[in-house]
Amino acid sequence: MKKELRGEERFNEIGRIDCERICALPGVLEDISMSGFSAHFPNPVFVDTEEEYTVFITFSRQDFSRPLEFVCVPKWKNEDESETEIGFKILRSPDSPALASFINSLQENSEENPDLADMIISPEAEFVE
Repeated sequence: MKKELRGEERFNEIGRIDCERICALPGVLEDISMSGFSAHFPNPVFVDTEEEYTVFITFSRQDFSRPLEFVCVPKWKNEDESETEIGFKILRSPDSPALASFINSLQENSEENPDLADMIISPEAEFVE
């Protein structure tokens, strides 16, 4: 899957995705970086990879409580019978500076609080079948 070919560090983050042109219902943010994000929608949706979409993301963190506005293009789409996952590339957007601040706070937080799984399970661990 294309998720493995990312050039920047992605952060798992919870947020709400609103874009009326894609879906009347909100989607859920799965992860985000400076250049893009992936979103999960609760139903099949249509997106045109040649079109630009204005997307509003509301993060779950209180220090970034207002929706941020991004202009983006879909790069990939995985559609199931009842849901859709879409990867977006963020273009120059009104809230690009706020996104940079948000990503910096995520980086600082990840350095201060390492992943719990890495502390419990050694990276050298091998699983026996």
